[in-house]
Amino acid sequence: MQSAKSYRIKKYYGKRMIESKVKNILSVVLDIDESEINNGSSPETLRAWDSLNHFNIITAIEEEFEIHFDDVQILEMQSYKLICVIVIEALECSK
Repeated sequence: MQSAKSYRIKKYYGKRMIESKVKNILSVVLDIDESEINNGSSPETLRAWDSLNHFNIITAIEEEFEIHFDDVQILEMQSYKLICVIVIEALECSK
């Protein structure tokens, strides 16, 4: 029997698909090419990633994955890599 955790991850085709979707969201919101986004991408390395676009990124991710982040999670989302980790954890905890 498949657990709720594995169902949520499989629903989005696994970790690589989640990372791809997050990268696409960052690309669209920040109006940059996906090739410019890597694990080290952050507000410090991407000029367009300001506080307003951070909010837009969070909103787009919540809509895409049908999840909701708390304030602590939002503050921790300070790089592409950390966003992916937090999204995967949120999907694993969703039922």
